[in-house]
Order: sequence, then C-alpha cells, then structure tokens
Amino acid sequence: MKIKAIGFDLDNTLYDEQLYIDQAYMAIALKIENDFRLNREIVFEAFSNIRNKKGDKNLFQDFFHEFGINCTREYILDELVPLYHSVDFKVELYPNVVKILLLLKEAGIKLGMVTNGGKKTQQNKINLLNIDHLFDTIIITGEYFAKENWKPSELPFKMFCDNLNVKPSESLFIGDSIKNDMQGALNSGLHFLLVKKECIDYDMIYEKILDKYL
Repeated sequence: MKIKAIGFDLDNTLYDEQLYIDQAYMAIALKIENDFRLNREIVFEAFSNIRNKKGDKNLFQDFFHEFGINCTREYILDELVPLYHSVDFKVELYPNVVKILLLLKEAGIKLGMVTNGGKKTQQNKINLLNIDHLFDTIIITGEYFAKENWKPSELPFKMFCDNLNVKPSESLFIGDSIKNDMQGALNSGLHFLLVKKECIDYDMIYEKILDKYL
C-alpha cells in the first residue's frame, strides 16, 4: 500500500537537540552568574554533572542545594524556567532536511510532526528552526495530552492520522527513539523508520522511503 502521510519526531530526528539544551542552560547559567556572582562556566558544568547523575528533574533545586544557596521556588519558576522556554539563538536542521521535506510534499505526501514535550519549549524550537510551514499538522504532546499519554501512547499517533485523514496503515513515522517513536508507531499500526543520531543522512532516508513506501 502506498504511503499517504509521513510523520516526524523533532528532537534528534530533524536537528541535534543537544544544541538547544546547551544554549538554554548557558543562558540560565549567565542569569545565575549575574544574580549570584557564580561563574557561568562553573554553573554550566554543574548543570551537566547533575543531569548526568540524576537527569533534568529538580535540576535547579539540586544545583542550589549543592552550592548552599537559599533560592526560592518562585525564582526558579519565574526567572529560570522561562529562559529555557524562550532562549533565542540559531539552531540548524540536519543537512538536506528541508530539501527532502519539499520533495515529499511535491510527491503529494502529507507531512506531520509529533513531538514530546511542553508546548512553550517545543514551539520555541520549531520557531527557531523555521519549519512550521512545511508540515500539515504539528502535534506537541504537552499541548494536548497529560504526560502519561505522550509517546509511546497511541493517542498522539491517532491524532496525527485523524488530523491528516489517513489510516495508520497508510502512514509512516520517522524517529530516533526505539521506545517513544518506534514502539508507539508500530503499536498504533503505522509503519516506522528508525534514524540513528550518530549517522543521520536524509538523502539516504529519502532513498529508503522511495524504495519501500512510495
């Protein structure tokens, strides 16, 4: 059956998410430097160490505790978190992403995006990449679903198909996460193509799509 729609994950599928993370945390480190007179490089390194050990949850609370700084919850929520949502810098797509998306559109394929995350942060990434006009539907899971219903839940994939008026069997999803993207798509009845961050080549991805799905 010919594929009528193709969906894409965002982070580490269309661009390198680490670029956004590094810039966002450096902007926050600069804010902390100005407010608490801590060197931004030391702050950034501390963020990286905490994230490697514990992940992102409670990152700022853990940082201030580690440095013995009495910081209010309001400061974190009102001053630091918004910086992560709205940091402004140049983010680049992987090579040939736009070219391939345009070729798919010219071939009559409907295009969509399904990305896990909060609305503000993910929308900011999309704006920085300037790609919203290339997609027929964009689903940011945090905008529509409780976190337990983000990918790999079937609900975002069902919304993708419903928005584009296609059957799951007529749809292909492309992503980098085996758990969130592959399992979610296959469990929802979509075809799936896995991309590996270490060797993302969109010319090769396009050839695979042509060979197997178009």
